[in-house]
Amino acid sequence: MSRLAPLITRRPGSRAAALALPTEQAEPFTEAQTEAWLADLRLFVTAWLGGVVFFGTLLG
Repeated sequence: MSRLAPLITRRPGSRAAALALPTEQAEPFTEAQTEAWLADLRLFVTAWLGGVVFFGTLLG
């Protein structure tokens, strides 16, 4: 599950399933959550830059 799963509420029988708003005030991130988020961000940026270099070399 993604970290957004607690924010999504679904009403049975609702036609507007694409609209999911948080029902409670979001709490600030804890230290562990911040570290996990930064690790995910580093992984994404590394993979994205690797793709840019790979396809730039391939197409160049």
